[in-house]
Amino acid sequence: MEIKKDKLQEIENHLQNLEREKGITILHAVESGSRAWGFPSLDSDYDVRIIYHHEHEWYISPFEKKDNIEIPITDDLDIAGWDIGKTLSLLYKGNATVHEWLNSPIVYFSNQEKHSLLRDFAAKEFNAAPAFYHYISLTKRKFLEPQTQFNAKAYLYGLRALLCANWIADRNTAPPVLFEVLTKTYLDTNLKNELKIVLQDKAKQKEKDAFAIPKNLWQYSLETYEQVSESFSERKRQGKQSDYEQLLRKIVM
Repeated sequence: MEIKKDKLQEIENHLQNLEREKGITILHAVESGSRAWGFPSLDSDYDVRIIYHHEHEWYISPFEKKDNIEIPITDDLDIAGWDIGKTLSLLYKGNATVHEWLNSPIVYFSNQEKHSLLRDFAAKEFNAAPAFYHYISLTKRKFLEPQTQFNAKAYLYGLRALLCANWIADRNTAPPVLFEVLTKTYLDTNLKNELKIVLQDKAKQKEKDAFAIPKNLWQYSLETYEQVSESFSERKRQGKQSDYEQLLRKIVM
């Protein structure tokens, strides 16, 4: 999805100011959420997410330090991010969001060498079980909310999470970020046509506007949720901490 030039410049200015104010170096800055997935609403924020690092002396300390950044939302711009140490710690625990940031199709800035190191390492270390349960839990939460049947945003969030869980159960790899890739993989022609209407409606709506989800699509989602929930066989994986420490040193130094 294309971002307007003036918005790109605004985001770039914010990121440069952030580096100066916080004394950090941004190694990767991307769009996250519905814009990155391919189905923003009329009033969707720009959810800019960053992975950054400090000078190496910052990491030589016996005391814990703040390892995340959250900037108060201004207008439609939401900026937040994690230090590389926190990023790697979350990756070790199987955090699915790390993979989404590393593979976002909308990139505002990236140190290509360091990003490639991190992205390839993350793919190799992908931990299927916690990622699967993250997505299937999100699906359950969305599909149990009564308003989901009448809200395009809530439904699409639930459906995307469901298809991500299905992808992990099938392939044991991180799911694609783009919603279109997931729907092409799992939905038949009739369901894709019905989904197209929902997507067109969401693009014209504000996020809280009501819109009834087609019955066939809703029924497919509930049935698939039951099937995927029961079919997943847990795969335990725990990487070596020394590999994570080595990568941290390589990126920071």
